Amino acid sequence: MMDRDFDFDAHQIKTVSQIGRPLGMAWVSRTRFVSEPDLGSEGLLPADASRRLEDALVKMIGAAQEMVVLCSFLVASDRLTEALETAARRGVRVYMMLASEARLGQEREEDDFSKRCRKDHEQMLRRLAPHAMIRSAAHYHAKTVLIDPKHPNAQGWLLTANITDEALTRNEELGLRLTIEEVRSVFAELRHACWERAEHRMIGTDFKPTKPLEAVEPPSEGLALVTSPTHRSIRETALHLVEQAETRIIVASFGWALDHPVTKALIARAKAGVKITILARIRPTAMPALAALAEVGAEVCGFEWLHAKAIWTDRGRAMIMTANLERRGMDEGFELGVKLEGARASTLRQILDVWEGAAKHRLDPAAAIKPETEAVKRWRNGALSDLQIPKSRSVDLGSVAMCSLLDPIPGCPSPEDELPLAHEVILQWRVVPPRVSANASPVDAEEKTDKKDKTPETFPALMREVSGRRVVVISDHAQLDAAARIAEERGAKAVVMNRSA
Repeated sequence: MMDRDFDFDAHQIKTVSQIGRPLGMAWVSRTRFVSEPDLGSEGLLPADASRRLEDALVKMIGAAQEMVVLCSFLVASDRLTEALETAARRGVRVYMMLASEARLGQEREEDDFSKRCRKDHEQMLRRLAPHAMIRSAAHYHAKTVLIDPKHPNAQGWLLTANITDEALTRNEELGLRLTIEEVRSVFAELRHACWERAEHRMIGTDFKPTKPLEAVEPPSEGLALVTSPTHRSIRETALHLVEQAETRIIVASFGWALDHPVTKALIARAKAGVKITILARIRPTAMPALAALAEVGAEVCGFEWLHAKAIWTDRGRAMIMTANLERRGMDEGFELGVKLEGARASTLRQILDVWEGAAKHRLDPAAAIKPETEAVKRWRNGALSDLQIPKSRSVDLGSVAMCSLLDPIPGCPSPEDELPLAHEVILQWRVVPPRVSANASPVDAEEKTDKKDKTPETFPALMREVSGRRVVVISDHAQLDAAARIAEERGAKAVVMNRSA
């Protein structure tokens, strides 16, 4: 007996589970734990909403007696601007080293945040120009604030953050309180960079080109690590830390370059079995390096706003720096860094550990859809894509036509395109029964002399199509068994439905 219960009018359905479907290199969500509320110490603070780091900077500037020296790529903080103006009005000399032409020369901004920073920076310049000596250069990337560096009360902070409200309160950033000896070493580097490497100086409210003073010798190597025309001590220290580590390395950086020697050294140590944790902001330009690190087993944690630059190793040695792990930073420009040991290195480790635990994303070189997967950021063909992974999606595969009702009922057709991403995909299709072609003639009527009426009176009926093919035509499925016998006896090639059925 033939199957007479198949419903040709209904959509056929097949559910395909995609749990385990490979996604390739992708940022995946990870379980997070709550950060410790009292992270850091008096000498090493993270930036956070408590504003402890910002408060420390404002308080220090308020204590200045003779001089404030500030270096930052960008300044867009109302509280710091007010503190600097107040200090200048009471007779403190204020020296500022900025990368203003790099910021103000941009004709197009990336987003509203950049536009707001630019506007705040310009307002700061107008406000402080009458009170401060402001010099700038595109290569000024160091971030530090010093007060009274020549006197016993010298104080200072080395920052990974630009001096903006967002950087000091929102980003993953670090502030290191400098010792008096470190302040003096940093000041020597700033003094040379200010007078010999500035490209512009502010006169009135405009920046004018300036020339080297040719009177300040570059300092010899000291406690301050530096990237400058004469020294690469940040790069040298980074390589030494990575190469001397035994079992564990943690590195935080905003910028990453695959072809940089420090990145290559980290990849080599990961291959050698050293446990390496990478903390990085999720950015397309950093992805080649981060992907290479993930592929060799490094734990790569992703952040929306991380901007800190630091290295910690299991030897109890560490470094905080302003340089990214790129040529422009480690090899070019003006950058500062400081080595850490003992309690300061331990505090840095604590901060980095908490950041790692709070990271929202992990870079998985072999990501796949899991029951808990809701979204990923996939790295493919040089681009990052945000992909949503819903619980279910439907795909309409269209219609599948049969040649003969004697053939097996067609199964699920193969999708022409890759299935959409989802935990499960519901495939739908409709089977179209074969129907007799137009202008087909009843075979038995061909022998009659009167051929005007060629419509069969009963079904099943043997008919010949214009192509010459003989078919048995039925009007409903109950006739299928009889049609099969007729087809075999009369040599019909197919059993089809009447066009009006």
